[in-house]
Amino acid sequence: MNSAVEKGRKPVPGGKSCGAVSHPARWGMLGRGPSSQSERRIPMHRRLLLFFCTLILCFSLLVSRLADIASQTTLLAAAGQQSATVLQVAETRGTIYVRKMRPLTGIRTDYVAAVLPGDQSADLLMRHTPEAQRTALLDRLTGGKPFLWPVDSGDLYARGVEVFPVEQRYLDRQPAVHLIGQLDPATGQGASGLELAYDSLLSAAGGSLQMRYFTNALGRGVSNTPAEKIDTGYRSGAGLVLTLDRELQQLVEQAAQPLERGAVVVMDPQTGDLLACASVPAFNPNNPAASMNDPDLPFLNRAFCAYSVGSTFKLLTAATALEQGIPATRTYECRGAIEVLDQTFHCHNLNGHGLLDMQGAIEHSCNPYFISLALGIGGAPLLYKAQQLGFGTAFEAAPGFSSYTGTLPDPRELTAPAATANFGFGQGSLTATPVQIACLVSAMVNGGGAVTPRLVAGSATDGTLLTEPTAVYSPRQVFLPEATAQVREMMIAVVEEGSGTNAMPARGGAGGKTASAQTGQYVDGEEIVHAWFAGFYPAESPRFVIVVLCEGGESGGDRACPIFRDIADGIAALGL
Repeated sequence: MNSAVEKGRKPVPGGKSCGAVSHPARWGMLGRGPSSQSERRIPMHRRLLLFFCTLILCFSLLVSRLADIASQTTLLAAAGQQSATVLQVAETRGTIYVRKMRPLTGIRTDYVAAVLPGDQSADLLMRHTPEAQRTALLDRLTGGKPFLWPVDSGDLYARGVEVFPVEQRYLDRQPAVHLIGQLDPATGQGASGLELAYDSLLSAAGGSLQMRYFTNALGRGVSNTPAEKIDTGYRSGAGLVLTLDRELQQLVEQAAQPLERGAVVVMDPQTGDLLACASVPAFNPNNPAASMNDPDLPFLNRAFCAYSVGSTFKLLTAATALEQGIPATRTYECRGAIEVLDQTFHCHNLNGHGLLDMQGAIEHSCNPYFISLALGIGGAPLLYKAQQLGFGTAFEAAPGFSSYTGTLPDPRELTAPAATANFGFGQGSLTATPVQIACLVSAMVNGGGAVTPRLVAGSATDGTLLTEPTAVYSPRQVFLPEATAQVREMMIAVVEEGSGTNAMPARGGAGGKTASAQTGQYVDGEEIVHAWFAGFYPAESPRFVIVVLCEGGESGGDRACPIFRDIADGIAALGL
């Protein structure tokens, strides 16, 4: 009954069945069998799921690594296709300076643009390039490679364009070109003059300016990579310092142009410093080939060459005579010629000057007077004084860069009266350079001292003079001051009323000596004669010795004196 009732009972909705409540243990026991079978099946599913997850993870890692390798390969390939292009914008050597640390080289500045082709750089350069050059510019721009292009201004700005001021070492009409010399165009090293003598110093003092661009395999610039400027001492300021004055040098070169062939030397009579030194004709150091076949020999530095000196040497003869006690009042009657044994020496005034004292003989440049004076002195004292002043000795302007020595008569030669006669008025075997004649005049100005010519003052770094003599320079005494003082007054008289009146400056006065030196050389039957004027300026307390040589110029009064005058007037105008 109970069991029937139990069988017929329905579960209460929402509740638990009576059987479930009354027999909990049965469910537990009945459930153990099926539960153990499930535990044996589920780990297999889990293992499959784990396997597939692991497989997916490994595949993902593999794909990521392959992508990374591919990316690196691409970068390496791109890097392998890039390189650097370096443009040599400019190179410099050490600067050659003059007084007041003013440059004599690198005076002119041009401009050059380093260009990375692009729309902006093309637009800018096409607008600032002459029409005749635009086709060439367009070719460079379309090539895509970085390049250099000359421009006329430093104020150009655009993406891909950087403008640099570039020093040009020489002007076409370079001041003091015969002293500076030139470079070997093939090597850039010094080939002559100071450039050669100080090649190591000037090379070491130089530098360069470069631009580095990143380019692809075709050499085209990579626009998204900035260019690098490389400056290795481009404008270091180091170099060589000369004793020259730049304004005076330019004045002298301009005044010397009428010479055609000749030289001018300006010297400080107290120190021997060369203040200006010019040789005519000159050459263009930017185009030396144009002067190679010039018959006037423009490469010849005539200021350092030896010439017959003629009557300029009479200054030495007069000072030697005065020092030996022969008075300036000594007279001699010039009749147009003088006999020395069996040889006749003529005066330039064939009619004769008449009775002259020493000053009159200097003023009118009377040959017979000085022949008689030299014969009274003797050749040996004249030779000794000449040697003391540097005649017969080369002037070394720099190591390996020297003047000619000139020539002096052999002492044995001077035992012959005719040789002494020639020597006394600057003829015969005697030759000297314009620099040596400047030393002679300096001795007349500074009280009888022998100066040593000087061209190089020292070296420089950063535009500052580093090395220069610390001791006060003192000329070696050769003549008594009293003797040279008298000669100096005679030289002033030459300009005021003698053969040198064409040398008289507008103000300040001057002193000097004319000469027309015979050479013994003939062209078309006529003897070559060199014209000289060697003097000082101003007349009182002279500060400048000026020597003018006109090669083949005949009369010193006509050819050389006007150039001296122009230089003296220019000095006054410049306030030097």
